[in-house]
Amino acid sequence: MLFVNSARAIFTLAVISTSTPAFIALIVPLSGVYYWVQRYYLRTSRELKRLDSVSRSPIYAHFQESLGGITTIRAYGQQARFAMENEWRVDANLRAYFPSINANRYVAQRCSNAKISPLLTA
Repeated sequence: MLFVNSARAIFTLAVISTSTPAFIALIVPLSGVYYWVQRYYLRTSRELKRLDSVSRSPIYAHFQESLGGITTIRAYGQQARFAMENEWRVDANLRAYFPSINANRYVAQRCSNAKISPLLTA
């Protein structure tokens, strides 16, 4: 699959470069921009995924402990406290998850803008 997609992209670039030689002058800087965005995004994405997983593990631990002690929690009437603590932990996890989603959307938008720029210059 990778070979097929790579061959298709190279063939498309060759056909466009043959028909419009000025495209070559545009594709070189555009390749550099793609490479820079890729390197920057990969580092950022790894860190955001790490933060997401670090903030997700307390949710699972708290839920498991709550299930283990459900009879005691009910006996002392502490359901509301445990529910609020669970909500706090989920909120903390979402604070790490939403930036990850926004980073994905940002990169998708920037890459689509970079794809459209050669069309506008041709």
